[in-house]
Amino acid sequence: MNKTHILITRLAIALAALLLPTSAMGWTIEVDGLNYNVSNGKAEVTGSNSSEGYSGDIVIPDSITTRDGIFPVVAVGVSAFYKCTGVTSVVIPNTVTTISWYAFEKCSSLASVNIPSSVTTIEWGAFNGCSSLTRIDIPNTITTIRTASFSNCSGITSVTIPESVTKIEQAAFASCAALDTLTIGTSVATIETNAFLNTSVSTLNWNARRCASIGNLVTGRLETVNIGAEVEIIPTSFAKNSQISQITLPKTVKTICDSAFYNCKGITGIILPNTLTTIGKLAFYNCTGLPQAIIPDSVTSIGDWAFAGCSGITRLTLGNSVSSIGTRAFSSCKGITSITIPESVTYFGQAAFYDCTGIKSLVYNAISAQGQSTSNYPLFGNCPLEKVTLGDRVQHIPSYLLRGQSRLTNVALPSSLRSIGDDAFRNCSGLTQMILPDSLVSIGANAFMSCKGLTSIVIPDAVTTLGNSAFNWDTGLQSVVIGKSVTTIGNLTFNECQGLTDLTIGQSVTSIGDNAFASCSSLTTVIIPNSVVTIGNWAFEGCFALDTLVIGSGATNFGFATLASCMQLKCIICLAVNPPSVASNYEYNGFFNTISYYDRVTLHVLPSCLEAYQTAPSWQWFHEILGDVTVTIPGDVDGDGVVTISDVNSVIEVIINGGRGGHNHAPQHDDEMDNYDLNGDGAVSISDLNTIINIIVGN
Repeated sequence: MNKTHILITRLAIALAALLLPTSAMGWTIEVDGLNYNVSNGKAEVTGSNSSEGYSGDIVIPDSITTRDGIFPVVAVGVSAFYKCTGVTSVVIPNTVTTISWYAFEKCSSLASVNIPSSVTTIEWGAFNGCSSLTRIDIPNTITTIRTASFSNCSGITSVTIPESVTKIEQAAFASCAALDTLTIGTSVATIETNAFLNTSVSTLNWNARRCASIGNLVTGRLETVNIGAEVEIIPTSFAKNSQISQITLPKTVKTICDSAFYNCKGITGIILPNTLTTIGKLAFYNCTGLPQAIIPDSVTSIGDWAFAGCSGITRLTLGNSVSSIGTRAFSSCKGITSITIPESVTYFGQAAFYDCTGIKSLVYNAISAQGQSTSNYPLFGNCPLEKVTLGDRVQHIPSYLLRGQSRLTNVALPSSLRSIGDDAFRNCSGLTQMILPDSLVSIGANAFMSCKGLTSIVIPDAVTTLGNSAFNWDTGLQSVVIGKSVTTIGNLTFNECQGLTDLTIGQSVTSIGDNAFASCSSLTTVIIPNSVVTIGNWAFEGCFALDTLVIGSGATNFGFATLASCMQLKCIICLAVNPPSVASNYEYNGFFNTISYYDRVTLHVLPSCLEAYQTAPSWQWFHEILGDVTVTIPGDVDGDGVVTISDVNSVIEVIINGGRGGHNHAPQHDDEMDNYDLNGDGAVSISDLNTIINIIVGN
């Protein structure tokens, strides 16, 4: 507390006293050299009439006798002995309950004072500046030690806070420069800012059960910390006390608060009890002397930076109840060589294990953990992982889990896996094989981007979501099969897969995004299935080897420059009845980045659609448009382009007539029988009839 604040407070107290009614203020009297104010049948000691104040050894009586009666002394009044530099000792009777504001302030010669058990209140600044006091015994009747009560008592070497005290206010013992030993009672719940500022505490006996803060008790001189047997919370903070070497935590501790042992580099051993549930932020930050961190099964949360910089840790064990691991919780723990993540973990903060340069082996068992890592600070960034084992119950691989782990050559994915997060394997350039399990449903954006060692990928039929850039820049990829449940191929999904020669697009894909297959410079043939409706901008731009493109019947929209720089393209087969729209802008002309490319390509369409394509925007520019495409529709035995009851009748007639009949479309030659033999068993039978009926009803 600064001097201005103290002066304002003192003036406010004096003003309040002046405003009191006369009856409340009572009357004053001097008895045996001490002044008293008598009111409501009680007396309190007040200031001296002498300019020099009181002096010598003061004995305050338990009562005073006047002509009006006997009055018990119950208080030492406001500033009663203020600046009485001649007072050397004070005896306070056990009738006194209150020591008021600044009662003994700046009694610089006061060497001895007793505070009886009758006292329940010691007010602001009561003993401030009593620099000759060497000890103070606080009675077990005090509940709050008020602001600056004992500040600047520079001779006090030891303080014991009794069991009755629940709160220690700001600056209560500030600048008690000789204070070496401090004992905190079990009931203390609050210690305010600067309560022990500028002290020399080297031994701390901490017994407070549930106090989460100890203000600024960050002296840098602590050598011994004794934690009481009932303590549940280890407070903030013992930080920056590098002389502390050993800490023993009782089996009652539940919480280690933020910064509790921040930068305590001398700690060489600590055993975390199995009652502990929470380890706060920066709790053991930069405790470089710690040789191990054994997190018990009781712990559920490890805060941000909790063990960051603990470079001496060589063994880390995470208990099986940990659910949250905070941002950079173990970053720069360079001595750790292996780690196992338990199933219980559900959350990782950003870069939780970043720069743990000794970790080479990871066993990852978290079932469905999520994370907040970024591209610059992935979960295990700058960790030279060589072996990763995923547990057989893992359902989700979180974003950025293994980004940049270029030493990995193979990671086996469990059959339980359902989703792979964004950037999960990005830049794992050493991976040569990746078998995606049938259980997989979702692949995030950039999930396998720049995995240049992969040669083939089969996306299982259960996958419905394929994120943007999922396999972008996988230059070694040669074969891709996209399963039957994927509906959207996102932007840049297979961009720059320069080695890709074999591509199968699933029958449920409806949309191909911008640059989806751009710069796949080894592709020679692409078949877009009938399910695809939209093909995005630059979708196949830079596919220099592309010779033939088949466009399915469902296509309705093309972005601009879809086929830009496809210099070898010679043949496009389009099965769409109506010419799809093709976007153009000020720079790009329809499919290509230059109009001259149209002169190299022949467009093949259905005969009935030839005229429409010859006049449609962008399509009309092709060098040659031919209506020579024929389509065989399973079940269309009569060749009219649709499967109807007429086809059923044709098959029935063939069956009745033993393979021949008078029906107009019945087969007359053996080579025509293939249209009717729908199941391919070499005969036209009731089985073929069932097949065509199922086609009609949509099965």
